[in-house]
Amino acid sequence: MGANIYRVDFVGDKIYYIPAALKAELYNDFVSGANNPNIRYYYTSENVFALQADQDLGTTVGTERPTEDPQQSCPNGAKSKDTGDKNRWYSSNQRLVCRLTYNKFGIYFTLTGRARNQKRFLGAYLAQRACLFTRPNPGASWVERCPFPYTGSYTNSDTNSCGNGPQNDNNEVVARAYHSVNGLRSYDYDVAFNIGGNGGFTTETFHIDGL
Repeated sequence: MGANIYRVDFVGDKIYYIPAALKAELYNDFVSGANNPNIRYYYTSENVFALQADQDLGTTVGTERPTEDPQQSCPNGAKSKDTGDKNRWYSSNQRLVCRLTYNKFGIYFTLTGRARNQKRFLGAYLAQRACLFTRPNPGASWVERCPFPYTGSYTNSDTNSCGNGPQNDNNEVVARAYHSVNGLRSYDYDVAFNIGGNGGFTTETFHIDGL
């Protein structure tokens, strides 16, 4: 990506990079996770592109990076989070698996709702259209991590979406209320899923928040 190559460590919540010009020299160590001082990293909650623009080139592998941005330009970012315990909805002839997530990758951040819906018919579960509605409207709000100190208010989004495509494929719906190279300081996200599309019925409201 640009002048650098990035690798995200989802377990360690870190994003590593090397200059693309040094790919031939560093690539094997880069992909294997070797302790090479020419490889640098950030935490995935950090706004990597903004830090690089401010001449923060990251921390050398094997060296502990401060949990706050070294220049104290922004507070810590929100943690990744999903629906936790309440991510399924069932009735006598319906099943819905939904997920609300805030994902942080250092160079890309998303606040996403996703659901897959099926209806029971003659003993078998078949695809049925699903829709996602923010509840109440607007049901997604957030504060971006930078600039700091932050003097504004929550930004709101009203993002509704329905599955589309062939009958067997339209039972999955995905809506991104937020996606940007800038991470979030906090967020609040409520959605309800409509089963069967127009004329169907609406589930309970699912919720996540992060401070």
